[in-house]
Amino acid sequence: MIFDVEHARHYDDEYKPAQAGQPLLVDEDEGNSESQHHARLPAREGLLWEERRFPTNIVDNPFTGDPRPELDEAWHRLLLNDNIRVPKDYFDELNLTSVYTKDGSEGIVSLSVYHSLHCLKKAKRMLFKEHYHQGKSSEAMAREAKHVDHCIEYIRESLMCQPDLSMVTFRWINNTAQHEDKSEFYPTNFDVSMHMCANWEALDSWSSLRRFDLFQIDLLQRPKPEGKLPGSGDE
Repeated sequence: MIFDVEHARHYDDEYKPAQAGQPLLVDEDEGNSESQHHARLPAREGLLWEERRFPTNIVDNPFTGDPRPELDEAWHRLLLNDNIRVPKDYFDELNLTSVYTKDGSEGIVSLSVYHSLHCLKKAKRMLFKEHYHQGKSSEAMAREAKHVDHCIEYIRESLMCQPDLSMVTFRWINNTAQHEDKSEFYPTNFDVSMHMCANWEALDSWSSLRRFDLFQIDLLQRPKPEGKLPGSGDE
């Protein structure tokens, strides 16, 4: 079941048990400053909501398993639209600054969800460091470990910031990985709930229309000689 933004507002009344009574989308006139902040974010234009289950299948899944070309390609494509262009008006309205395009009309951002995915990719690669970090010095690996530690902390903050309140139920299952006695039955979590999710294809498609390659630094404004960044308010 897929909803656009307006349908998601009306659906909220039926979905309150999974959302702990909180509005799915909050109108700007409701007075919550944080909700107003998000209501002005440009990426909301790309949001469609859908109700679905998490398959969490690790078999025949391009994102799971040992390093291989298919896995690397899947993670690469997931982050193709990591960096996007946003009209400068949004930065002014939200009191934000960033790196700007050469004509100053747009700033470059990465949606937080893409940064979380980048962090997951970093953590995944650390599981197979002999493959992805082969030949790196101990100093380089120490820096990489700090980066991954930051990434795990970022994911923790992100999950707690926007918690999924769908209920994960339990079943009696034997031969579980965490118990040595394989003959005994233990309560084991089993996620069969429906989750209210943003449709990823819709959001990623929205981002793809605004994609910016940060390696094309010749298309960006450079800091001024006195060290003041373009767009800081000084002419």
